[in-house]
Amino acid sequence: MGYRVRSEGGEVHFQSLYEIQGALRNGLVAPEDELTEDSREAWRKISTLPALKDARPAQSGFLRGDARFVLPLCALLLVCLPLIFSERWRIAGLGLALFVALLFGQFTFKVFSRRRVR
Repeated sequence: MGYRVRSEGGEVHFQSLYEIQGALRNGLVAPEDELTEDSREAWRKISTLPALKDARPAQSGFLRGDARFVLPLCALLLVCLPLIFSERWRIAGLGLALFVALLFGQFTFKVFSRRRVR
């Protein structure tokens, strides 16, 4: 079953919702564009479709998406290293490293458990 998406520039045909989700992320399709199935004539906005609610347009800028979370955690790990190797702050460094490891674990779980539309 195919889908048609129309915007101000014209109409595009997609084979699956997964392709539309990728087009949303790449900025080829906007959430305010309209969508219909090939067999129907009723158009609805892409943003109202529950299967595509999680798909967001790609962000621009230096720190996009997941990098906004990973880079500060890496900086915290760099702070942990001198603390771990110092005599006075070793326990604090180990505690901070454990906390950062837990945050990385939670972040990894969230990234890999994101729902994909197929």
